[in-house]
Amino acid sequence: MEICYLGTGADDWVPEEGERNGEYRRRSAATLDGVLSIDLPSTTPCEALTGVREVLYTHSHRDHFDLCLLSRLASDRPLTIYMETSFAARIAGEVPDRVTVRGIAPGETFATETGYRVTALAANHRVAAYPEEQPLAYVIEREDCRVFWGGDGAWLRCDTWAYLRGFPPFDRMVLDGTLWNRPGDGRIFEHNHLGMVREMAATFRREGRIKTNGKIILTHFSRDSQYPRAELEKEVAEMGLFAAYDGLVDRF
Repeated sequence: MEICYLGTGADDWVPEEGERNGEYRRRSAATLDGVLSIDLPSTTPCEALTGVREVLYTHSHRDHFDLCLLSRLASDRPLTIYMETSFAARIAGEVPDRVTVRGIAPGETFATETGYRVTALAANHRVAAYPEEQPLAYVIEREDCRVFWGGDGAWLRCDTWAYLRGFPPFDRMVLDGTLWNRPGDGRIFEHNHLGMVREMAATFRREGRIKTNGKIILTHFSRDSQYPRAELEKEVAEMGLFAAYDGLVDRF
């Protein structure tokens, strides 16, 4: 399997505001094997999406979903998109005819047309404008490769953790790394800081949720708490973790 990280930033990486600490991150998106995308915000480079035929959306926040980009991609290919059921119902009438919309509920397992087995899980996150929408995390499997995509979300919900314990060990666990360790940041109730990730990673390893040669990778870094990349990578490496960056290609 190959994961290409097309963007690794949170919503506060506004293109017009440019760099911070001499660096810039696009809003978070990735592709698997060039054919399946996870989220498509407006900052995603279209030239990296030529082979994409399906999209897993975690939720409807603008740093994960952009209707204009979706419509642009659908202008030259059919697309199948997967998203939480209320999100799907809300946008079904807005997408181009060449887009097939599939609503997915937490706990549901389905097969994609590009050959993946996917299980949707509930993420510890919210969409304030649409409180009925449940943001999703995903377990993505193909042959003997297995990825947990944590998406946006703080500590795993207890039901999501129970689901994860039912899977064989993972090759990759990709987690929300939005915040650093500044005390008093109210976003910890829907995003992780590095201390929270450290505790979860230790539990994943102790419980055998990650393969011996597997990796735990952080993404979705906030602009206002952005370390310089070298400093961030050094700090998370000391925890046995990895920090994704725009353009990272991870093959396993």
